[in-house]
Amino acid sequence: MTLSGLLFIPPAFAADITVASPVNGTTVPSPVWVRAHNVGCNGLTPNSFVYSIDNNPTLVQGVTNNDIDTTAAISPGTHTIHYKSWVNGGECPTVSTTFTVSGGSSSSGSSGSTPPPPATGGGIVVTSPANGASLSSPILVEAHNTGCNGKAPVSFDYSIDNNPTLFAGSSASVIDATGVAIASGTHTIHFKSWLSGGVICPVVSSTFTIGGGSTSSGGGTSGSSGSGTLSSLPSNAVASANLDGLSAWADQHDTGTPGSSQGSMVYPAKTPSYDDAREFYMTYSNGGGQRFHVSFDNNPTAMNFALDTYVYVTDPSQLQNLELDLNQVTSDGKTIFLDTQCSSDSKTWEYTVITNGSDHWKPSNVPCNTLTWAANTWHHIQIGFHRDNSGNVTHDWVNFDNTHSVFSNTTNFASESLGWAKGTLLTNVQLDGLSKGSGSVTVYVHKMTFYHW
Repeated sequence: MTLSGLLFIPPAFAADITVASPVNGTTVPSPVWVRAHNVGCNGLTPNSFVYSIDNNPTLVQGVTNNDIDTTAAISPGTHTIHYKSWVNGGECPTVSTTFTVSGGSSSSGSSGSTPPPPATGGGIVVTSPANGASLSSPILVEAHNTGCNGKAPVSFDYSIDNNPTLFAGSSASVIDATGVAIASGTHTIHFKSWLSGGVICPVVSSTFTIGGGSTSSGGGTSGSSGSGTLSSLPSNAVASANLDGLSAWADQHDTGTPGSSQGSMVYPAKTPSYDDAREFYMTYSNGGGQRFHVSFDNNPTAMNFALDTYVYVTDPSQLQNLELDLNQVTSDGKTIFLDTQCSSDSKTWEYTVITNGSDHWKPSNVPCNTLTWAANTWHHIQIGFHRDNSGNVTHDWVNFDNTHSVFSNTTNFASESLGWAKGTLLTNVQLDGLSKGSGSVTVYVHKMTFYHW
């Protein structure tokens, strides 16, 4: 992060096709998520991007000349997908990945303790509640559905335990219900998908336990932004738009990072669970970082804030830091930096402080390390913070994948006069590459929302 916001144009990158899925050597269920990014070759931008499966001569066109992002029904066994890109001068080198399609679902690995694999069946993938999880009410009920028997779904619903009431998804392919209140004890949610003609796909169920109380309440100093859950926000809290869907996003290399970087975005980007996520893609060298940003509202007087978002990283081993910022310009023209990042350097959630006109990251008491995040997994992140009238910012709490943590002693000065428009509310999503070497990072963000009051 830099305060100047100066634009730096990085040098052109070499030929590159980056495959996010299926990863070479993995075992995956069908339908297979086919995802790759392409920047052309020989210094030329691509004018076509396609893939083929095994020896089939059929070429499937990408959603753009830079992106392939779809699902494909592939029979069990070992297969190879070939990714092919063309520029005006001809065909670029082909990139291929070989993988195995299982007869059923495959479990996804993660560092540290391995959570139970998501429940799957037919084309239903449940991301919350995870089978076997211990949660606090209210919960998030979240699943994605691609139908079955090679046919698209016309309806997607869920029911709880033996209750005959069906709750409809937000679409025939997505259930995304927040704040679902469920009593203490063990429960099962049944996810049900229908095709045209009343045909029902195999039902997928997830069994979990609700504890006797809610997540622990947040501490911090007086004036903190609540008890540490979004359900506790006051009635006057104003929710922003779904920020990942805004059209005004822009990006640039962050000159506060070493090396160089280059970024691109795709919206809507198809992912294993959502069809409306925003993709942030970066190629980098020598620890370069790319900052993606958008202004989304006007409020110069709000003192309290909370972030709620879902983040998906295809290869966390390439992501040194993930920065999630909120900047507010007050009525007197001061820019307040309510900035947070998960850092593999300090292995904590860090926050911004400003001393002598320069911004610095300061480690907190709450652990976080992007390099150890589970790959190809949606992570739910919520952060609460507040400010005072003197330019001091306090980080109050963070919820990461249903684990609640309270920040300690985070009150620090974080204000600077930058000449920005009064009342501006702006967010940054910044990706920092590894400090040594070069590579690429692909991150998806879904339902990014800031609350302010």
